[in-house]
Amino acid sequence: MDYNFRILHEESGEDPQAGMAHAYAEYFDNNYNGSRAPIHIGHHFSLYFDGAYWRAMQDFVQDVCWRDDVICGTYSELAGAMPLYQAMRSANRSRRWYWRHAL
Repeated sequence: MDYNFRILHEESGEDPQAGMAHAYAEYFDNNYNGSRAPIHIGHHFSLYFDGAYWRAMQDFVQDVCWRDDVICGTYSELAGAMPLYQAMRSANRSRRWYWRHAL
């Protein structure tokens, strides 16, 4: 993924740190305000642009990890939380169905 961003930023001239920060924020906001699905951020080439992507990721973590209902954790912690997430999604689906059909 980072390689694709690298090519985009090289060709567009956009500030790589700002561009990556915007991509992270949009990815997070869509899930946080939408499906609440877990997100994954991985850096395979984090030293591109003198570490701009690394700094963007650090700023992102500092911004979102303190928010309500956000857990920044390991894959093991995510695996343990998935049954709760799936139950929550099922409950929300049922509630939406009820309100849509009850009116």
